[in-house]
Amino acid sequence: MQAVHRILLEDSSTALPRVVALVGGASSGKSTIFNNLLDGHLASRIAARGHTTFGLILAVHDDDLEQLTHLLTERRLFPELGQATAGLDGDVAGSPDTVTVVRHSVSDLRGVLLLDTPDFTSDAARREGDLTLSLLPWFDQLLVVIDHERWFDRQAFGPLRDASAQFGQRRLVLFNRSREESMGAEDTNALRERAERLGADDMVVLEFRRGRGFCRFPPDVLDGVRTWLRGSLDSRRSSLLTQIARAAEHVLNQNDERRHRLTQMREAVEGAVARTTPSQWDTLTALLTPEERTQFDVVARVLRVRQASAWLGDQGRRLRSALAALPGIGSLWTTTRGPDRPPQPSHRSRAELAANHAGEVLRRVETELRRVHASSSFWSEIRRWSGTEPPPLEFESAGDHADRLREAATEFDRAVATWTQKVDKECSNVGANLQGALGVGAIGLAAVLIAVPGPLAVLSLAAAKGAVAGALGHLAAASGAGFLLGRPLGRLASVVQEKLVGSTELNAVRTAAEAIQRLIAAEIADRKDQVLVLAESMVLAEGDPLHAALESVQRIGASGHD
Repeated sequence: MQAVHRILLEDSSTALPRVVALVGGASSGKSTIFNNLLDGHLASRIAARGHTTFGLILAVHDDDLEQLTHLLTERRLFPELGQATAGLDGDVAGSPDTVTVVRHSVSDLRGVLLLDTPDFTSDAARREGDLTLSLLPWFDQLLVVIDHERWFDRQAFGPLRDASAQFGQRRLVLFNRSREESMGAEDTNALRERAERLGADDMVVLEFRRGRGFCRFPPDVLDGVRTWLRGSLDSRRSSLLTQIARAAEHVLNQNDERRHRLTQMREAVEGAVARTTPSQWDTLTALLTPEERTQFDVVARVLRVRQASAWLGDQGRRLRSALAALPGIGSLWTTTRGPDRPPQPSHRSRAELAANHAGEVLRRVETELRRVHASSSFWSEIRRWSGTEPPPLEFESAGDHADRLREAATEFDRAVATWTQKVDKECSNVGANLQGALGVGAIGLAAVLIAVPGPLAVLSLAAAKGAVAGALGHLAAASGAGFLLGRPLGRLASVVQEKLVGSTELNAVRTAAEAIQRLIAAEIADRKDQVLVLAESMVLAEGDPLHAALESVQRIGASGHD
């Protein structure tokens, strides 16, 4: 990103002074050299302990001050840093998020922005060191200061050499002597070879000075440095563009991998939602009172159209005695009943049933979504490359969800009451045995909702009637009670076919149940979105302008042209 800002500054036709940075390890002598280049002023703090410099300290000549201030204020130079000012003898330590400007009138540094930077070589100053390395694209020249103990330390300066080479920077190595010992030609040649391996143009060996703290050099000690600072510079534009293109390619490749993993995560989330979203059958039966569920369960088992869920056997013991008196059906019930379960309280209102059903469904959904979220390979990739941890999932229902669910349950209750009246009226002439044993209302409801699964809207009326007749006929045959129930069942089939299937009362029941199901589905969808929204924000879509820009930058870098 810093390379992009540097290119943008060049494209604005701004004649930026050359940017020169002093870089090196803790206590290597950077600040001492910085102050000596400023004619011995104590601009940058010097102390016996290491890691004294915490942020950028920038020395600017009076002639360049106005332009520099303008660039910093407009965030065109070092855009991610704030700015501060200090006196030429301000003894400044700096701050990691700030560039501290020191003005001077040293003629040798006119047209040069000289920077003292934090140590980048040790874990003790990792944050400050990361700042130095991140700003490398801005630096046209590097004064690499190496203290005596690290003259031949390959690990300490290898990363700097590799990073600096990418940006076409000129480098001068300053070997700072901190021990009093003679140096022969062999030592000098070894240091020159070391400087060449660091990719430097040249080197300077500073003489040993006694004492601690600030050391003022004789006037000629840094003449070689001053001469090198005034040397010609080649354009770094091609190197910067190449690095920008490589970074763009890396981002695009990583984005492709993230998109693939996001697709897998989305599929897993959709699967979790599909597994836990209730069917229309689940919603309808969950809304029935225990008494309604008892009758509904019997008809479902006798018709054998689909297996009833285990919880539909709540009133098994009560049914057993009620059905035993009916020839045929009593024996059939004995062979098909499921496990007994404790009876549920019969005083629950329809609103309580709906709220309980919605709560159970949403808890199942949330458990599944948390499992998918925690095991996602998408977040594993994010952790590995960025260190970002996914936020914990904290699900909340919409503020008016409970009110809307209560209203929908009340509407369902009214619809069922109206439907029951309809069934009682139309089935008033059906045989008393059939009505008394199973309940005509339950038979009518179950015959339509179980024998004709799926929304009635997608069935033709003829298909619905045929399914109902077939199911009721199967009831008579399976029970072995055709001689007793054949005629009542025939009348019931006729009533169901002609009066109940497709009736406005039945459609009202289905519509009210579907309204409750939609409310639950909306809450499920909201939870699904919460799982995906952050992940999706971390992936660039192909149509995203930034994605197109990165592809354009990648092509520019590959071609070598702007």
